[in-house]
Amino acid sequence: MSDHFPEGLLMNYHLMFKKFKKEAILAVQKAVKAGLWRSEREPAYDILRAMFTNLNTIYGLPTLVLIVDDHEYYSRVTDMIALPKPSLVSALHEYRHHMQHYGLGHYEDDEIDARGWSVSLFRKALPKSFKKAWSEGKIWFMPPYPTEQE
Repeated sequence: MSDHFPEGLLMNYHLMFKKFKKEAILAVQKAVKAGLWRSEREPAYDILRAMFTNLNTIYGLPTLVLIVDDHEYYSRVTDMIALPKPSLVSALHEYRHHMQHYGLGHYEDDEIDARGWSVSLFRKALPKSFKKAWSEGKIWFMPPYPTEQE
């Protein structure tokens, strides 16, 4: 198990959600194609803002604001997401909290729901990138990547 997280926090989050709206998958793919992972900091935030606008249209949710802050969070009071750095999975995680606020959650535990939705959508939209990130240990709360010996 991971040195960073107790065993109880590690789950197969990537398998929790099987179905996504096709438009949501395309919105994530579009953000990466627009240069999310290659862009400088501010343009990357703009790409995430555009992705949020697309997702809001897809899910019929109100506009939200994305700001830079020292830690990640979603404010239900202001419909605001804060991220310390432009991160696709973190952005999707916080966006799921926006969805939950408007009644679109699935699991009783909001954090488990947000982790599952964000990691499952990453896997569905970008399977090769997901596999690489998981195998390199870059996705928190996931069990160790299975090796061929397992």
